[in-house]
Amino acid sequence: QAEVLLQPGQKPRRLQLQSGMSYRYLVLPPDALLTPETQNKIKELAEAGVEVIGSGYREGTLEDILSADGIVPDIEYRKASANAHFEQIHRRDGETDIYFISNQAVAESHADAIFRVSGRQPELWNPVTGEIRALPEWKEENGRTVVPMTFAAKESSFVVFRREGGRSKALGASGNFARPVPVMELGGPWEVSFDPKWGGPESIVFDELVDWTKRPEEGIRYYSGTATYRKVFSFQSSVVSNQNAGGASPTILASEYISVPLKTPGLSSSAAPSRGQRRPTGRDRPGGNCPRGPPGRGPRGGAPRRPSGRDGPGLLRGPEARLNTEHRTLNTIPLYLDLGTLSCIARVRLNGKDLGVVWTAPWRLEITDSVRSGENQLEVEVANHWTNRIIGDAKLLPEQRFTQTNVASKGMPLQPSGLLGRVRLLTE
Repeated sequence: QAEVLLQPGQKPRRLQLQSGMSYRYLVLPPDALLTPETQNKIKELAEAGVEVIGSGYREGTLEDILSADGIVPDIEYRKASANAHFEQIHRRDGETDIYFISNQAVAESHADAIFRVSGRQPELWNPVTGEIRALPEWKEENGRTVVPMTFAAKESSFVVFRREGGRSKALGASGNFARPVPVMELGGPWEVSFDPKWGGPESIVFDELVDWTKRPEEGIRYYSGTATYRKVFSFQSSVVSNQNAGGASPTILASEYISVPLKTPGLSSSAAPSRGQRRPTGRDRPGGNCPRGPPGRGPRGGAPRRPSGRDGPGLLRGPEARLNTEHRTLNTIPLYLDLGTLSCIARVRLNGKDLGVVWTAPWRLEITDSVRSGENQLEVEVANHWTNRIIGDAKLLPEQRFTQTNVASKGMPLQPSGLLGRVRLLTE
């Protein structure tokens, strides 16, 4: 985008863009075809002190030049998962460093991210839910900050450094991302309703969750639109035993969700940490599980909150709620509905309450305040692409078709559709 070089306004020895981004180095692509105006601008930048790398200027790889100039990478990854691939961008707003990191892999990925920042506390800003929380596990190493990170498939997150750093924790001390613990699975049959106006059955029972394109009924196999899954499940109080003190994952003794009287030495309700900037609800999230869809993630991590009156004294949410606990009772720790996999977007209602839309891995919504002890009614509306209906219409006479389009469907594969599961309740 050569036109950005022609924008007015520069800083000494730096390329300054109108967006606020500034750069010390300008790397020219090999064999680039540049207009005379752009060539003159590049020459002007080089004379003003901007380091131009490319033919006719300073030559060599960017990595070699940065090393020769004594500049460590702005961000690098250590102990990354197999096949992990991250993309990132960094900008500054005053004294705040803002990193945007995208997991390009279609699987969960882990890595120790090493940021060229020191003296400040790392925070995770979730672009899907709006949640802001501190990342408690980090350390400083040779003037840089090492932060263990976990990303769901195709997920993106902001890591922000804006507050003076407190005391760092040794890596592996607590964990920045709580691992989900299965509570129960919502298996068995589901009642599913399609829209007959688009060729689907008004009501049918799926004995198990399956891709619509694998069904024998043509009205489902080639269906495009919205279908509603319904299930009633029973959910009772039970007991979770934490056999290992100090925050180990609890062992589920029964297929239900429960609560916990805390026994955390030295921690009372008055000393409890405050909750995050906004509690994630998953509400009003656009998008879908579609090719080239935007990355993101559902609520994770368990930002602590102050206890409410219903909790009783000393009850917390998040990692603190797992310290030296033995018994848990309903609604004192987070409970999540995990839909497993779906395509490509869904709206979830539990007991008549709209929990919002899920459109990206890990396909999870918090249901702590919506689940009941006893009978619960779950409703999941799933919408897919129109591709399958177009493919199905090609097999019909023109007057029988549901769509009118000039899109050629020959050779197009059917797109996986529907709620694919496993559907589970999880805690942390």
